[in-house]
Amino acid sequence: MDSEYQSVREQTLKNAIVLATLYRDKVDLAGQRSLLNKIYEESKSPKNRKLAVALLQAIGGNRAQDFLARNTTQAEFDEGRLTVASVLNDYYNNHQNPVTG
Repeated sequence: MDSEYQSVREQTLKNAIVLATLYRDKVDLAGQRSLLNKIYEESKSPKNRKLAVALLQAIGGNRAQDFLARNTTQAEFDEGRLTVASVLNDYYNNHQNPVTG
């Protein structure tokens, strides 16, 4: 998630959303909250800021929710929830419909 390349960071954030949501019991991303806070506060990419909010929501916990409550608008919070759903939808579409040849 700490890549200098925006596109790499974007895909990593999307992958982490999938892991934090579908494999919550196997993957603990709580230790990444500080990095996600930094991405949200400092990223020049609006998309990566939005993905950081979505991942904080997916990780959950009091610290993440406190950060979001203090630093995001209701619109950003709502958009984060929609982003989680969109990322999961893309994941399912790409993994449930294998290409046959």
